[in-house]
Amino acid sequence: MEAVLENMSEALVLTDGRGVIKAMNPAAERLAGLKPGAAAGRRMLDVFGGTGFEEAALEALVSGRPASRDSAPAAGRPAELKVNAAPVLEGGKVKGCVLVAHDVSELKKVERLRKDFVANVSHELKTPLTAIKGSVETLLGGAVDDREHRGEFLESVLRQASRLEALVDDLLRLSSLESAAVRLELSGLPLRGLAEEVHRSLLPAFKGKRISFENRVSPSLQVRADRKGLEQALSNLLDNAFKFTPDGGSVTLSASEETGRVRVTVADTGPGIPADSLPRVFERFYRVDKARSRELGGTGLGLSIVKHAVELHGGSVGVESEEGRGSAFWFTLPA
Repeated sequence: MEAVLENMSEALVLTDGRGVIKAMNPAAERLAGLKPGAAAGRRMLDVFGGTGFEEAALEALVSGRPASRDSAPAAGRPAELKVNAAPVLEGGKVKGCVLVAHDVSELKKVERLRKDFVANVSHELKTPLTAIKGSVETLLGGAVDDREHRGEFLESVLRQASRLEALVDDLLRLSSLESAAVRLELSGLPLRGLAEEVHRSLLPAFKGKRISFENRVSPSLQVRADRKGLEQALSNLLDNAFKFTPDGGSVTLSASEETGRVRVTVADTGPGIPADSLPRVFERFYRVDKARSRELGGTGLGLSIVKHAVELHGGSVGVESEEGRGSAFWFTLPA
Protein backbone atom coordinates (compact mmCIF):
# COMPACT_ATOMS: atom_id res chain seq x y z
CA MET A 1 0.00 0.00 0.00
CA GLU A 2 2.85 2.38 0.82
CA ALA A 3 4.29 1.88 -2.67
CA VAL A 4 0.90 2.68 -4.21
CA LEU A 5 0.62 5.94 -2.26
CA GLU A 6 4.21 6.89 -3.09
CA ASN A 7 3.64 6.48 -6.83
CA MET A 8 0.14 7.95 -7.13
CA SER A 9 -0.07 10.85 -9.55
CA GLU A 10 -3.01 12.25 -7.55
CA ALA A 11 -2.37 14.27 -4.40
CA LEU A 12 -3.61 12.47 -1.26
CA VAL A 13 -3.95 14.06 2.19
CA LEU A 14 -5.06 12.57 5.53
CA THR A 15 -6.31 14.83 8.36
CA ASP A 16 -7.55 14.32 11.90
CA GLY A 17 -11.03 15.27 13.10
CA ARG A 18 -10.06 18.93 13.42
CA GLY A 19 -8.75 19.21 9.86
CA VAL A 20 -5.10 19.15 10.89
CA ILE A 21 -2.86 17.33 8.43
CA LYS A 22 -1.54 13.96 9.62
CA ALA A 23 0.12 12.79 6.41
CA MET A 24 0.30 13.34 2.66
CA ASN A 25 1.84 11.52 -0.28
CA PRO A 26 4.70 12.88 -2.44
CA ALA A 27 2.28 14.21 -5.10
CA ALA A 28 0.55 16.35 -2.47
CA GLU A 29 3.89 17.58 -1.13
CA ARG A 30 4.95 18.60 -4.62
CA LEU A 31 1.64 20.38 -5.10
CA ALA A 32 2.14 22.29 -1.83
CA GLY A 33 5.83 22.92 -2.56
CA LEU A 34 6.91 21.28 0.70
CA LYS A 35 9.68 18.90 1.70
CA PRO A 36 8.71 15.36 2.82
CA GLY A 37 6.98 15.39 6.20
CA ALA A 38 6.91 19.19 6.46
CA ALA A 39 3.10 19.42 6.41
CA ALA A 40 2.36 17.17 9.39
CA GLY A 41 0.62 19.05 12.22
CA ARG A 42 -0.27 22.05 10.07
CA ARG A 43 -3.72 23.26 9.12
CA MET A 44 -5.02 22.82 5.59
CA LEU A 45 -5.34 26.55 4.89
CA ASP A 46 -1.72 27.19 5.83
CA VAL A 47 -0.48 24.52 3.44
CA PHE A 48 -2.80 24.76 0.45
CA GLY A 49 -4.30 28.23 0.71
CA GLY A 50 -7.48 28.69 -1.33
CA THR A 51 -7.21 25.53 -3.40
CA GLY A 52 -10.46 23.90 -2.29
CA PHE A 53 -8.77 21.46 0.13
CA GLU A 54 -9.90 23.24 3.29
CA GLU A 55 -13.50 23.76 2.09
CA ALA A 56 -13.89 20.13 0.98
CA ALA A 57 -12.34 18.82 4.22
CA LEU A 58 -14.51 21.05 6.43
CA GLU A 59 -17.72 19.95 4.70
CA ALA A 60 -16.79 16.26 4.95
CA LEU A 61 -15.81 16.57 8.63
CA VAL A 62 -18.96 18.48 9.60
CA SER A 63 -21.50 16.56 7.52
CA GLY A 64 -19.96 13.13 7.72
CA ARG A 65 -20.53 12.75 3.99
CA PRO A 66 -18.26 12.97 0.92
CA ALA A 67 -17.67 16.45 -0.50
CA SER A 68 -15.91 17.92 -3.53
CA ARG A 69 -14.61 21.28 -4.69
CA ASP A 70 -13.17 22.68 -7.91
CA SER A 71 -9.99 24.70 -7.66
CA ALA A 72 -8.94 27.23 -10.28
CA PRO A 73 -5.27 27.75 -11.23
CA ALA A 74 -3.28 29.98 -8.87
CA ALA A 75 0.14 31.59 -8.74
CA GLY A 76 2.78 28.86 -8.76
CA ARG A 77 0.11 26.22 -9.45
CA PRO A 78 -1.17 26.31 -13.03
CA ALA A 79 -3.22 23.11 -12.71
CA GLU A 80 -7.00 23.05 -12.30
CA LEU A 81 -7.93 20.61 -9.54
CA LYS A 82 -10.92 18.53 -8.55
CA VAL A 83 -10.67 17.92 -4.79
CA ASN A 84 -12.70 15.03 -3.35
CA ALA A 85 -12.96 14.54 0.42
CA ALA A 86 -14.34 11.55 2.33
CA PRO A 87 -14.78 11.31 6.13
CA VAL A 88 -12.96 8.63 8.12
CA LEU A 89 -15.52 7.01 10.43
CA GLU A 90 -14.86 5.00 13.58
CA GLY A 91 -17.80 3.71 15.57
CA GLY A 92 -20.11 6.03 13.68
CA LYS A 93 -18.05 9.12 14.58
CA VAL A 94 -15.95 11.26 12.24
CA LYS A 95 -12.30 10.84 13.21
CA GLY A 96 -10.66 12.40 10.20
CA CYS A 97 -10.78 12.99 6.48
CA VAL A 98 -9.08 11.68 3.34
CA LEU A 99 -8.70 14.07 0.42
CA VAL A 100 -7.69 13.24 -3.15
CA ALA A 101 -6.96 15.96 -5.73
CA HIS A 102 -7.11 15.18 -9.45
CA ASP A 103 -5.53 17.40 -12.09
CA VAL A 104 -8.45 18.14 -14.44
CA SER A 105 -6.68 20.82 -16.50
CA GLU A 106 -6.77 18.80 -19.71
CA LEU A 107 -10.43 17.82 -19.24
CA LYS A 108 -11.37 21.45 -18.61
CA LYS A 109 -9.43 22.51 -21.68
CA VAL A 110 -11.22 19.93 -23.84
CA GLU A 111 -14.57 21.05 -22.45
CA ARG A 112 -13.81 24.71 -23.22
CA LEU A 113 -12.73 23.77 -26.75
CA ARG A 114 -15.93 21.78 -27.22
CA LYS A 115 -18.11 24.68 -26.07
CA ASP A 116 -16.20 27.15 -28.25
CA PHE A 117 -16.49 24.80 -31.22
CA VAL A 118 -20.26 24.37 -30.79
CA ALA A 119 -20.71 28.13 -30.41
CA ASN A 120 -18.62 28.85 -33.53
CA VAL A 121 -20.36 26.21 -35.65
CA SER A 122 -23.77 27.48 -34.52
CA HIS A 123 -22.83 31.02 -35.50
CA GLU A 124 -21.35 29.99 -38.84
CA LEU A 125 -24.50 27.99 -39.68
CA LYS A 126 -26.93 30.63 -38.48
CA THR A 127 -25.53 33.49 -40.59
CA PRO A 128 -26.20 31.93 -44.04
CA LEU A 129 -29.44 30.32 -42.83
CA THR A 130 -30.73 33.74 -41.76
CA ALA A 131 -29.86 35.16 -45.19
CA ILE A 132 -31.58 32.24 -46.97
CA LYS A 133 -34.67 32.57 -44.80
CA GLY A 134 -34.85 36.32 -45.46
CA SER A 135 -34.59 35.86 -49.22
CA VAL A 136 -37.22 33.09 -49.29
CA GLU A 137 -39.62 35.11 -47.13
CA THR A 138 -39.20 38.08 -49.49
CA LEU A 139 -39.92 35.88 -52.49
CA LEU A 140 -43.00 34.38 -50.81
CA GLY A 141 -44.13 37.88 -49.91
CA GLY A 142 -44.53 38.79 -53.57
CA ALA A 143 -41.02 39.27 -54.96
CA VAL A 144 -41.34 35.95 -56.84
CA ASP A 145 -43.51 37.82 -59.34
CA ASP A 146 -41.00 40.68 -59.64
CA ARG A 147 -39.09 39.63 -62.75
CA GLU A 148 -36.58 42.47 -62.37
CA HIS A 149 -35.41 41.62 -58.84
CA ARG A 150 -36.32 38.00 -58.07
CA GLY A 151 -33.11 36.78 -59.65
CA GLU A 152 -31.10 38.69 -57.03
CA PHE A 153 -32.88 36.87 -54.19
CA LEU A 154 -32.44 33.48 -55.87
CA GLU A 155 -28.73 34.20 -56.40
CA SER A 156 -28.46 35.09 -52.71
CA VAL A 157 -30.05 31.76 -51.75
CA LEU A 158 -27.64 29.89 -54.02
CA ARG A 159 -24.63 31.81 -52.69
CA GLN A 160 -25.52 31.16 -49.05
CA ALA A 161 -26.35 27.49 -49.76
CA SER A 162 -22.89 27.13 -51.33
CA ARG A 163 -21.38 28.70 -48.23
CA LEU A 164 -23.19 26.17 -46.05
CA GLU A 165 -21.99 23.34 -48.29
CA ALA A 166 -18.37 24.55 -48.01
CA LEU A 167 -18.65 24.75 -44.23
CA VAL A 168 -20.08 21.24 -43.92
CA ASP A 169 -17.42 19.88 -46.29
CA ASP A 170 -14.64 21.46 -44.21
CA LEU A 171 -16.17 20.17 -40.96
CA LEU A 172 -16.24 16.65 -42.41
CA ARG A 173 -12.62 16.95 -43.60
CA LEU A 174 -11.50 18.16 -40.19
CA SER A 175 -13.43 15.40 -38.45
CA SER A 176 -11.83 12.82 -40.73
CA LEU A 177 -8.32 14.17 -40.05
CA GLU A 178 -8.92 14.11 -36.29
CA SER A 179 -10.27 10.57 -36.37
CA ALA A 180 -8.09 7.86 -34.87
CA ALA A 181 -9.14 5.63 -37.77
CA VAL A 182 -7.53 7.81 -40.45
CA ARG A 183 -4.90 5.98 -42.50
CA LEU A 184 -2.33 7.65 -44.73
CA GLU A 185 -1.37 6.11 -48.06
CA LEU A 186 2.23 7.28 -48.28
CA SER A 187 4.18 7.34 -51.53
CA GLY A 188 6.84 9.40 -53.28
CA LEU A 189 5.11 12.37 -54.94
CA PRO A 190 6.54 14.95 -57.40
CA LEU A 191 5.81 18.19 -55.54
CA ARG A 192 6.07 20.56 -58.50
CA GLY A 193 3.66 18.59 -60.69
CA LEU A 194 1.14 18.16 -57.89
CA ALA A 195 1.27 21.89 -57.14
CA GLU A 196 0.63 22.70 -60.80
CA GLU A 197 -2.48 20.47 -60.75
CA VAL A 198 -3.76 22.19 -57.60
CA HIS A 199 -3.10 25.62 -59.12
CA ARG A 200 -5.02 24.74 -62.28
CA SER A 201 -7.99 23.52 -60.23
CA LEU A 202 -8.16 26.92 -58.49
CA LEU A 203 -7.99 29.05 -61.66
CA PRO A 204 -11.77 29.14 -62.34
CA ALA A 205 -12.45 30.63 -58.89
CA PHE A 206 -9.95 33.46 -59.44
CA LYS A 207 -10.22 34.06 -63.18
CA GLY A 208 -11.22 37.68 -62.60
CA LYS A 209 -8.15 38.53 -60.54
CA ARG A 210 -4.86 39.74 -61.99
CA ILE A 211 -2.42 37.86 -59.78
CA SER A 212 0.79 36.25 -60.99
CA PHE A 213 1.77 32.78 -59.80
CA GLU A 214 5.30 31.41 -59.76
CA ASN A 215 6.12 27.78 -59.02
CA ARG A 216 9.78 27.67 -57.97
CA VAL A 217 9.78 24.03 -56.88
CA SER A 218 12.45 21.89 -58.52
CA PRO A 219 11.00 19.35 -60.99
CA SER A 220 13.11 16.61 -59.38
CA LEU A 221 11.97 17.26 -55.79
CA GLN A 222 9.80 14.56 -54.23
CA VAL A 223 8.09 14.25 -50.87
CA ARG A 224 6.79 11.16 -49.11
CA ALA A 225 3.17 11.93 -48.38
CA ASP A 226 -0.46 10.94 -48.72
CA ARG A 227 -1.62 12.42 -52.04
CA LYS A 228 -5.04 13.59 -50.80
CA GLY A 229 -3.57 15.13 -47.66
CA LEU A 230 -0.85 16.98 -49.57
CA GLU A 231 -3.33 18.21 -52.19
CA GLN A 232 -5.59 19.50 -49.39
CA ALA A 233 -2.74 21.37 -47.70
CA LEU A 234 -1.51 22.94 -50.96
CA SER A 235 -5.05 23.78 -52.09
CA ASN A 236 -5.98 25.52 -48.83
CA LEU A 237 -2.76 27.55 -48.66
CA LEU A 238 -2.87 28.60 -52.32
CA ASP A 239 -6.59 29.37 -52.07
CA ASN A 240 -5.94 31.62 -49.07
CA ALA A 241 -3.06 33.35 -50.82
CA PHE A 242 -5.11 34.13 -53.94
CA LYS A 243 -8.12 35.25 -51.88
CA PHE A 244 -6.23 37.81 -49.84
CA THR A 245 -3.77 39.06 -52.46
CA PRO A 246 -5.03 42.17 -54.30
CA ASP A 247 -4.97 42.63 -58.07
CA GLY A 248 -1.46 43.21 -59.34
CA GLY A 249 0.03 41.09 -56.55
CA SER A 250 1.81 37.76 -56.70
CA VAL A 251 1.80 34.30 -55.12
CA THR A 252 4.95 32.20 -55.00
CA LEU A 253 5.37 28.52 -54.19
CA SER A 254 8.84 27.33 -53.21
CA ALA A 255 10.42 24.36 -51.46
CA SER A 256 13.78 23.60 -49.87
CA GLU A 257 15.38 20.39 -48.59
CA GLU A 258 16.38 20.26 -44.93
CA THR A 259 18.02 17.16 -43.39
CA GLY A 260 15.52 14.48 -44.36
CA ARG A 261 12.64 16.92 -44.68
CA VAL A 262 11.19 19.27 -47.26
CA ARG A 263 9.96 22.73 -46.30
CA VAL A 264 7.18 24.01 -48.58
CA THR A 265 6.35 27.73 -48.55
CA VAL A 266 3.44 29.66 -50.05
CA ALA A 267 4.23 33.38 -50.06
CA ASP A 268 1.91 36.22 -51.10
CA THR A 269 1.91 40.01 -51.37
CA GLY A 270 -1.35 40.42 -49.49
CA PRO A 271 -2.15 42.69 -46.51
CA GLY A 272 -0.14 40.66 -44.01
CA ILE A 273 -1.16 39.57 -40.52
CA PRO A 274 -0.88 41.55 -37.25
CA ALA A 275 1.75 40.15 -34.89
CA ASP A 276 -0.79 39.44 -32.14
CA SER A 277 -2.82 37.24 -34.51
CA LEU A 278 0.07 35.07 -35.74
CA PRO A 279 -0.06 32.52 -32.86
CA ARG A 280 -3.76 31.86 -33.52
CA VAL A 281 -4.10 31.66 -37.31
CA PHE A 282 -4.16 27.84 -37.34
CA GLU A 283 -6.97 27.66 -34.77
CA ARG A 284 -10.41 26.49 -35.88
CA PHE A 285 -12.67 29.39 -36.88
CA TYR A 286 -10.05 32.03 -36.08
CA ARG A 287 -10.10 34.87 -38.57
CA VAL A 288 -7.81 37.89 -38.67
CA ASP A 289 -10.43 39.94 -40.52
CA LYS A 290 -13.81 38.29 -39.90
CA ALA A 291 -15.85 40.49 -42.24
CA ARG A 292 -13.45 40.19 -45.17
CA SER A 293 -12.98 36.45 -44.69
CA ARG A 294 -16.73 35.80 -44.83
CA GLU A 295 -17.07 38.15 -47.81
CA LEU A 296 -14.44 36.07 -49.64
CA GLY A 297 -16.23 32.83 -48.78
CA GLY A 298 -13.87 31.50 -46.11
CA THR A 299 -15.13 28.98 -43.56
CA GLY A 300 -12.46 29.68 -40.93
CA LEU A 301 -11.32 26.04 -41.04
CA GLY A 302 -8.88 26.00 -43.96
CA LEU A 303 -5.65 26.57 -42.02
CA SER A 304 -6.73 24.21 -39.24
CA ILE A 305 -7.20 21.51 -41.88
CA VAL A 306 -3.68 22.23 -43.21
CA LYS A 307 -2.24 21.90 -39.69
CA HIS A 308 -3.98 18.57 -39.02
CA ALA A 309 -3.08 17.13 -42.44
CA VAL A 310 0.60 18.06 -42.06
CA GLU A 311 0.89 16.88 -38.45
CA LEU A 312 -0.54 13.50 -39.45
CA HIS A 313 2.58 13.17 -41.62
CA GLY A 314 4.81 14.05 -38.68
CA GLY A 315 5.43 17.53 -40.09
CA SER A 316 4.91 21.02 -38.71
CA VAL A 317 3.35 24.29 -39.89
CA GLY A 318 4.13 27.95 -39.39
CA VAL A 319 3.71 31.46 -40.74
CA GLU A 320 5.86 34.54 -41.11
CA SER A 321 4.12 37.81 -41.82
CA GLU A 322 4.26 41.56 -41.46
CA GLU A 323 1.35 43.93 -41.94
CA GLY A 324 1.44 45.56 -45.35
CA ARG A 325 4.18 43.23 -46.63
CA GLY A 326 2.42 39.91 -47.23
CA SER A 327 2.61 36.49 -45.60
CA ALA A 328 4.57 33.28 -46.01
CA PHE A 329 2.87 30.09 -44.80
CA TRP A 330 5.07 27.00 -44.62
CA PHE A 331 4.92 23.33 -43.71
CA THR A 332 7.42 20.49 -43.54
CA LEU A 333 7.12 16.88 -44.74
CA PRO A 334 9.45 13.88 -44.89
CA ALA A 335 11.57 13.91 -48.04
